[in-house]
This record gives sequence, structure tokens and C-alpha cells, in this order.
Amino acid sequence: MNGIMKEITATVVFNHFEGGFWGLIDKDKNKYVPVNMPEQLKVEGKTSVIVISERPDVTGIQMWGAYVEIISFNT
Repeated sequence: MNGIMKEITATVVFNHFEGGFWGLIDKDKNKYVPVNMPEQLKVEGKTSVIVISERPDVTGIQMWGAYVEIISFNT
């Protein structure tokens, strides 16, 4: 963990650009790109309570949201 941890309620989305990738959108419309998306969360439209840690040290081609590590979640 490299960043600030926080709990969010987010909806899972699959983005069909940049080769395709999973993302999270919270209730405030903030966008996150998980670096470790668990298989149990890979359901388009699923809403879960997720504890994330910001990963400012991670970069990639997905210029869509902040990179985060998923610490825990409830489905």
C-alpha cells in the first residue's frame, strides 16, 4: 500500500477502449482503475462497498481515473 486508504461504494464498469479494462465509479462520479480487480467483482453494474488504497506510483495507458489497489470488498 502506497497511498491513502478509504472506503467507497462503487459500481463496476467495463471500459471497451484502450484494450478494455475494469473500472469503478463511486457515488460522487469519481473514477478508479483497480490494479488488482478480483474475479468476484468483474460483473458489469455490480455495486459494492470497497476499501481502496490510492496508488500514485502506478501509471498506465488508461487515462480514465485514479489507480487504486483493492484492499477488501463486500458483495
